[in-house]
Amino acid sequence: MTNAPELYEFALVGNWPKLLARLASHPHEAQWSDKCKNTALHLVCRRQPPLDVVLALIRSNPISPTLLTVDGLTPLHFACYCGASPEVISVLMQTNKDAINHSEKRGKTPLHCTCAGFRTNDREKVVKMLLECYAKASLVPDEKGRTPLSLIFDDYAEEIEEERLKEGTVSPTLNLDAMEVEMNDNEQAAETKQKKVLTSKDLQECFQLVSYLLRAAYHGSIVDPPPNTDKFRILHAAVGVRDCPSQFVKILIQMNPGVERDIDMQGKLPLHVAAGTKLYDENTDNLLPMIDFGTNDDESAKLRKRKKDSAAIIKELLASYPDAASATDHNGKTPFILAIEAGKPWDGGLSDIIDAYPQAFDEKMVEQTILRALFSSSQYLRDQTVTTVTNVFPYMNKSDAVFFIQKLKNGAAGDATNMGTESARIGVQTAMLKALYGFLEQGKKSIKILGIHIPQESEEDEDEPMNGEVVKISQEDLRDILHLCNGLVMYPDDQLREYAGKVIGAVCDLTGVEAAMDLLSMIVITRTQSFSDEKKQSKIYTCYGILTADVGTEIVKGGLDVYQEGEQDEVFGQLQKLFKYFLVDEDFTIRKSACLVVGAVLGRSVNAVASLKYLKGNIIKCMKPTEHSDVHVSLARGLTVAVKMNPDIFRGKIALPILDAALMLSMSGSRRVQMAFSRFLSVAFSVKGYNLSDTLQEYISISEGENGKLMMNLVTKVLKSLLEFNEDSII
Repeated sequence: MTNAPELYEFALVGNWPKLLARLASHPHEAQWSDKCKNTALHLVCRRQPPLDVVLALIRSNPISPTLLTVDGLTPLHFACYCGASPEVISVLMQTNKDAINHSEKRGKTPLHCTCAGFRTNDREKVVKMLLECYAKASLVPDEKGRTPLSLIFDDYAEEIEEERLKEGTVSPTLNLDAMEVEMNDNEQAAETKQKKVLTSKDLQECFQLVSYLLRAAYHGSIVDPPPNTDKFRILHAAVGVRDCPSQFVKILIQMNPGVERDIDMQGKLPLHVAAGTKLYDENTDNLLPMIDFGTNDDESAKLRKRKKDSAAIIKELLASYPDAASATDHNGKTPFILAIEAGKPWDGGLSDIIDAYPQAFDEKMVEQTILRALFSSSQYLRDQTVTTVTNVFPYMNKSDAVFFIQKLKNGAAGDATNMGTESARIGVQTAMLKALYGFLEQGKKSIKILGIHIPQESEEDEDEPMNGEVVKISQEDLRDILHLCNGLVMYPDDQLREYAGKVIGAVCDLTGVEAAMDLLSMIVITRTQSFSDEKKQSKIYTCYGILTADVGTEIVKGGLDVYQEGEQDEVFGQLQKLFKYFLVDEDFTIRKSACLVVGAVLGRSVNAVASLKYLKGNIIKCMKPTEHSDVHVSLARGLTVAVKMNPDIFRGKIALPILDAALMLSMSGSRRVQMAFSRFLSVAFSVKGYNLSDTLQEYISISEGENGKLMMNLVTKVLKSLLEFNEDSII
């Protein structure tokens, strides 16, 4: 390097004799740094230096261990990554005590560097030294969310997978006693049990490193025995630390038959611990709810991986010890209750637990736990509990179902104390509405209204309610729910209004098509010009709930959708006229709501071409680049709803301007808008029963001239960026 002193050059190439000689005659050169702020000490730490070289450089420049490069790296970071000796690491730690917990610009601590760095014979000792000084480093994530533990698993991923595939192989030479994996069985069982052992030296090193990291992450210390317990249980720790992959857990169970039955001092089996392990960070709770338009992709991907691992771990534990699902800890809690408290996703292991022990829902504690979770300040916990409520109806004691419905209704009404801020109260009310909607939807074949006979679509539906049981609900209870939701659809919060409308639709499914028609008739008989904004929102979301419900199909089957120009006295025709007006309302919040619901209007129409022709002009106005981005996103959702209801609705020339505009918005505007319209197009161009390329070719063939060429280019670009689509999240 030009103008660099000779000491720097000797450090750069690792010429230790010449470096020491130069340092003796020119000690001041130890203070020189390059444009990246590397001193000679930073450079030598990259080359596994002798201890005397490091000590000599520190004597010549005592502050050098504390100096940072432009990327925020200390000499300790370099030494840890490049495999310096424990003696060198110790000196650097002593001369810069803050370096042990210092994160460089990308969030990596020295422990990250050790776990991601060179494999040396001393790496195990260095990891232990670092954790003895700062055990919390085991849980520190870097900028990509990777902890030291996850880096170790990445480093040994190939060896772990190879070992996992060696089911049934046993070596006579080595066991895991050093890992202190024992089961709380009687002495005879402990003596006779056979342990699978590791045949790979690299994997032995991996297990020892993981053992230290799991101790630190699970117990906050690597002392033996850990604080507040009698011994270290590696399986408990592995399933209790969310970065531990399922493959590793499977190896632990294979190597130690019976370890899944081990009980800790809190009375917890490994399944209790796994069920109670949270998959989300409470300090970044707002980033982690299930994917929606605009959600952080990295966080979503991380959560999906954690959910997949969680489900696999719980399946593995249940396969090894099914009775664990019914066991209670010292607090009387089953794994199912602990999983609800932790916000465990339904498909992240919760469904497997209740399938293994369906009687879990007979306990009052479960209902109380669910209600407490719905009142939580954590949006993630509320969202996961809503999904749980939506799925538990088949397991529930039907005699308690009406009581549960009443509790959800009261929660939606805001009948709770200590709800904190207004936004927190709205969040809880929305969660209660979502849960009530899901519960009514799940149980609608089993719920019967006292004193009313509602004709079913078939005798089979009438004769075979879920589990052969009937939930009897009073007309008064349903009136109370409708009265509540009629008020909430006017509330100034989109999600609250949307789910209030959905609950209205679910109630209409129970009460029948005549009741739904009465509500729709009331919506269209009053003069639009006299509506307040609150009343407009009420009408919009009530229509949304009814049209997206099953009863919406019955309405159009009854011949009520007969709109044509000059025949605007029919209810459905009046609805289309109403929403045509709402789409150009001067208030963008009304336009936004109308854009969502117009999709249901189109999707339910018997004469889709006529409806599309009538509404197309105002839909296109809502797709102008100057329109509010919230309106764009809402319209993309609405159009997707239309495709879900009528897959062929956008096939044909009449829909071409809408598809053209959607393609343009999928390539421009805000990221939320691009994602929303990309998802719409992924559904519109992937019509069931048709090949994707065929539907695209049909679209291109009806485009004309230069417009067709432009749109073809856009189609190609959009298809490269289409996201994986969850159909169940649309309506």
